[in-house]
Amino acid sequence: MFVRKIGARILAGSLFVCLFPMAQPVAAQTLKSGERVYNEVCSVCHSAGVAGAPKFSDKATWAPLIAEGQPVLTAHAWVGVRGMPAKGGREDLRL
Repeated sequence: MFVRKIGARILAGSLFVCLFPMAQPVAAQTLKSGERVYNEVCSVCHSAGVAGAPKFSDKATWAPLIAEGQPVLTAHAWVGVRGMPAKGGREDLRL
């Protein structure tokens, strides 16, 4: 468990360091809100629990995942975890 948490934190930090220089200036992009991204991408699986995806309102299932911390959740969303593909299968999503 400890090794998994440390590995995930290293992965999250590595992703930040590697991807940060590639981020485009905000003015050059049209950014979508988090709600819009969730509705267009994430809800496909998280609203119905497809392939074991934790449902949006299932606090008991989300609790241990949230306990891992925001950097780990973000890294998992970005690179994929278990049955979830990277960026929910939308490679066009950006930082």
